[in-house]
Amino acid sequence: ATDPGPVGPTSDRTELTNDTQDQVSKILVNGEALELSELSQSMEGGTYVYTIDLAADDFIQVFTEDGFNRIELQNSTTFKVGIGSPGYQIEEAGDPLPFMDFGVTITDTDGDVAHGSISLSSQPAPDLVGTAAGEALVGGDTANAITGGGGADLLTGNAGADRFVYLDVSDTGTGVARDVITDFEVGIDRIDLSAIDADAGTLGDDAFTFVPGPGPVAPYSLSWYQSAGATIVQGDVDGDGSADFEIELTGAIPLQATDFIL
Repeated sequence: ATDPGPVGPTSDRTELTNDTQDQVSKILVNGEALELSELSQSMEGGTYVYTIDLAADDFIQVFTEDGFNRIELQNSTTFKVGIGSPGYQIEEAGDPLPFMDFGVTITDTDGDVAHGSISLSSQPAPDLVGTAAGEALVGGDTANAITGGGGADLLTGNAGADRFVYLDVSDTGTGVARDVITDFEVGIDRIDLSAIDADAGTLGDDAFTFVPGPGPVAPYSLSWYQSAGATIVQGDVDGDGSADFEIELTGAIPLQATDFIL
């Protein structure tokens, strides 16, 4: 189809010719879809021509099968924000679409304007790394390595064999300051504590001793217990027999040593 031009005010008329450049999937005028059967048609030089009569200030949008007509953002609570019909965009057939940059302009009620950009990637991010603050990190449909960093983080691996990585005792606290892993799967996901020294009072990097079965924390060990429908992992690094860090797993989960990288 011959491109009638970008979205914007138009007048007079525009013509679409049915050639082999792009296949039109939808035409909107002022937000309403047009049916080709309702348009006037003529033959010019062996080519069908469809004519659209437009009034002043009409808006026309043309979408092809390789274009985009909706952007949808979704967070971990399933709350969705949809941006419908952003405009006319053509991508060459077969071109990869792993990453797209969009300019963003925000205008407030008194006319102040702020400019920025947003980047969207259609490729899954295998590794997620948080900051020193508490945040929610959500993995994709493949195996992810998720490092929450400091703060009380809410971590979700989603599908795939995910690895929840802790680099320091300060990456998760105790009580309300501990991280929460929402969808840990025994035998599939793993908690990686290999970077943490189980005995902070000695030289070298000591591995935790895993205590099988639920029970209290022991010096330089890793244990777990269940409370209020959750499983709490707890570790001691200073030998006093009290938890120096905790990780909460949603659900009653019978953990084994193989669920950890120590």
